[in-house]
Amino acid sequence: MAKEKAWYADSAVGTLLADMFEGKWSPELLAQLAQIPLAEAERGAFPGCPPSSGRERRFRLVERVQAHKEACSFLLARPSGSGLESFLRLAADGEGLRALETMLGLGLSRMNTLHPAGINLVLRLVHRSLLGIGLRGLSADGAKRYRRLCRDVHPLIVCSGSNTPSLARLFFRARGLAVKFGDRRDMALFDLLIGSINVCNTPEHGNPRFHAIMARGYAALEALKEPDLFEQATPYLGIYHFIEGNYEQAMNLFSRASRKLRAQEHHLVEMFYVRHWSFAASCRGNFELAAGLLLSRLRMFAARSDNQLARSIRGQLAALYLRMGQYEKALEQLDIAQIGVSPQVNIVSGVTNARHLAYYHMLSGNPKAAYKVLHSALDEARRQGYERPIYLGGALLELLCAFQEQGCPPLPCYSAEQELQRCLKGPNRMLRGVAARLSGNVLMRGGNEDGALGLYQDSLALLEKIGCPLEAAKTRLALASLALRRNDKEKAVLLVSDAWPMYDCLKDFFWPEELLALLPSYMRKHGDANLSSRALLEAYRESFSPHRTWEQFEAFSQALLAESARILGTTQGYLFHVPYPHAPLRLVAVLGGKLESVTYPYASLPDLMELVAEGAPLILDNVQEGGMGFGSMLIGIPIDCRPDGVYALCHVGAFLPEVRTVLEENVLKDIGRVLAWECSRVMERERLHTERLETLADTSGEMICVSDEMGRFLGDVELAAKTDASILLCGESGVGKEMVARYIHEKSGRSGRLVIINMASLQDELFESEFFGHEKGSFTGAMTSKPGLVEMAENGTLFLDEFTEASTRVQAKLLRVLQERCFHRVGGTQTISVNFRLIAASNRDITHAVRQGLFRADLYYRVAVINLKIPPLRERKADILAIARYYLHFFSHWHHRECVQDFSPENRRILESWSWPGNIRELRNVIEQSVVLTGGRHLTLPDPVEHTETSRGVEALGGGEMPEELFSGNPSLADLEKRYIERTLEQSGWRIEGKRGALAVLRISRSALYDKMRRYGVKRPF
Repeated sequence: MAKEKAWYADSAVGTLLADMFEGKWSPELLAQLAQIPLAEAERGAFPGCPPSSGRERRFRLVERVQAHKEACSFLLARPSGSGLESFLRLAADGEGLRALETMLGLGLSRMNTLHPAGINLVLRLVHRSLLGIGLRGLSADGAKRYRRLCRDVHPLIVCSGSNTPSLARLFFRARGLAVKFGDRRDMALFDLLIGSINVCNTPEHGNPRFHAIMARGYAALEALKEPDLFEQATPYLGIYHFIEGNYEQAMNLFSRASRKLRAQEHHLVEMFYVRHWSFAASCRGNFELAAGLLLSRLRMFAARSDNQLARSIRGQLAALYLRMGQYEKALEQLDIAQIGVSPQVNIVSGVTNARHLAYYHMLSGNPKAAYKVLHSALDEARRQGYERPIYLGGALLELLCAFQEQGCPPLPCYSAEQELQRCLKGPNRMLRGVAARLSGNVLMRGGNEDGALGLYQDSLALLEKIGCPLEAAKTRLALASLALRRNDKEKAVLLVSDAWPMYDCLKDFFWPEELLALLPSYMRKHGDANLSSRALLEAYRESFSPHRTWEQFEAFSQALLAESARILGTTQGYLFHVPYPHAPLRLVAVLGGKLESVTYPYASLPDLMELVAEGAPLILDNVQEGGMGFGSMLIGIPIDCRPDGVYALCHVGAFLPEVRTVLEENVLKDIGRVLAWECSRVMERERLHTERLETLADTSGEMICVSDEMGRFLGDVELAAKTDASILLCGESGVGKEMVARYIHEKSGRSGRLVIINMASLQDELFESEFFGHEKGSFTGAMTSKPGLVEMAENGTLFLDEFTEASTRVQAKLLRVLQERCFHRVGGTQTISVNFRLIAASNRDITHAVRQGLFRADLYYRVAVINLKIPPLRERKADILAIARYYLHFFSHWHHRECVQDFSPENRRILESWSWPGNIRELRNVIEQSVVLTGGRHLTLPDPVEHTETSRGVEALGGGEMPEELFSGNPSLADLEKRYIERTLEQSGWRIEGKRGALAVLRISRSALYDKMRRYGVKRPF
């Protein structure tokens, strides 16, 4: 029996397919679409057919297919097939929409294996067919299917990379149908799709009208509040923020879209968004992340032998390396990317690579070669009907202006004047900033300095606002040249210094010799390039000299990071603080970012900075984690500002090569000493200002007395304050024990200071050094003597907060000094006598601890000469409104907020009816939050169940009897420690830091806790 002829071997069908695919029907395309071996595909029918002119925008699919009557008869007589055969059969049967659904599904499913030319042919067929469908007669179901087809064609658009005209017409038609049938979801989605045309390869890219429509879709999307719609629109929202210059948000959205597309194995679509993700990262100056994204995809596609896509990635890598100033690496990538690519074979890749190569020649000082390369490619593009090839970076604008300045004839496809005007009025804020600078250059050449200055200032303001350091540095150099021309050398020096961190990227092309001469010798690449440690130290002294003053430490910390980064030639900086020994490390400032959204480039950075805060400078070279490339350096500088704690200054990134050669631990120590003096000076100035306000807030508010209960208590306090007797203050957490101690000190008439010591924060090993002080050379090689906390309380008051948290070893040492009022410093032999008033405080039942043997009875009787119990807020309800009103007006002034003059009746009822388990501290926090967020109009109270259970749990662990289940089964010491840590973490709600966190209960450092958790395998349940 003769084998039945394959459908694709029929000559009439071959003629039909050649017509469908514009004369480019081939065995390779058949093999890919039908998923048959190439040898089998070569048996198909491939009659000659004149190629399409490329000018035809649309055709009517059903009419076109049915015009091939012989092929239709052959197809309809066969049994139902699938894939490409099914598409032809459905079209022959008059089912246009179903046919297009089949073809589009075929293209999407084969996208990862189709050659880019094949994707382009499928896209053009579907695109033209959709434009050819009449919309007036479509039913509701037909309109819905049409809109779905227009949405689903977008992945083919972004994967083809081809020049696709009339995209806007297609999406506007689909949106019109959505409006007609009242589909608000589709209206929003098509608004976003219309805006996405601005990053697609179409002559209409960079259209402000499209972006305005996209903004409308974004607003509609937010109004709908449908999570699944947001998820569907994630990549389009990334494009919106990318164009807006919100690069961080764009990167987050592209990352989210990338994860989803990789999980679906849509690698080509994912690559489109990864490219924009990488470009956004480079705009932000995060070149390591930008390169890492492209290199990871390059390895993936090279392993799949996808040479076409790999070459495309190499082209973008070349552009990135040019932005980074790494010209040789860029040329190496371009050489590989050019293999098998020419404007005649692949016009899009040919033009893109030619643009990168032209930029390389321009930066290398050869504008004639640049012009020749780009003119040849664009001439071929115009011949093929490829108008205004897309660009998203400023390189093309710089090329056009450079050619114009050289007097070269205009390039095909572009006009320098028109492109500058398009970008100045366009939606892409980065291109707008670049165009403003280049337009300013044109005015400068014409002698219009004032006009140029305005454009430069607009450019810098815009580029700084979106956070584009490389382009902002170029604008600063243009402003510096103008300032130098106007004999304003001081301003020029400041501008050049701010631009210096980008020198390695900009090189000599953007740095005139007269601007380099403004820099200190240790910063220059030319002349005296040998940097000494003394010169580096002198740079820090100059930057933080006494004539510069800061009134607030917050402003100083930002200046410290910026100046230090400028000197070292890096762009990332962090400042950490440890306020007292073994306190948790806290981030207090980050260079060019927000504390709440900081992402560390190196996973262990906080742990490393804990070591730095202990006094050990740190230098790590060639760190490669978290997006940092090979060759990055991390340094940590300890800044000892005791008694105000220790700061750890951290910088990460690619340092200046000459700086790297002199960075040693001793140099970092010297820098830390220079900075410590200025840090202490700023903190002292700020303290003088803030102590008055804080004292007013803490004492006046908490000493407000309306109730009889508080009146009786303050009467007892007044009597006790006039004596020198020791006082024990008892009361719940938050009742204001420290403020009562301050009140007693102020009423006592003592001339010395009030020294506050939190006993829970003092570790046994360091108790003597902190409490009694130490002599020079006696404590870990101490360079100077240090007075202890007791000594600092001479003729004043010593307040021991959380008194019952002291260990038995510490209790014995306390008893001795309290009895004899004299002590020896660590390493000293001289007896030092002190005269102080003692006040102790605890929120636990100290008598119960004495009965249990957890606290020394003799120490208790020594301290509790006068025992005062502070009433909780729930027992003095008459004071609640008075205190709340005080804090309302205080925080209104403190935070500069417009507030109500008094609470509403409803808020007064809430305040008086709440039990206030956190007492005055809780009341203060609630009022401050209300002032900041609502101007005092609304109150938000904490969850009473969560608050009570957490606080009781921690207090139970902090003292009293140990739970019996900890000891069940006769556990080993290690098992017992593991159980205790697990129970502590559970009872604290897995909070690590804070007064009620696990560290406060366990009394160990954070690094020690994490080490034990790793050792015992303790993990938080999810």
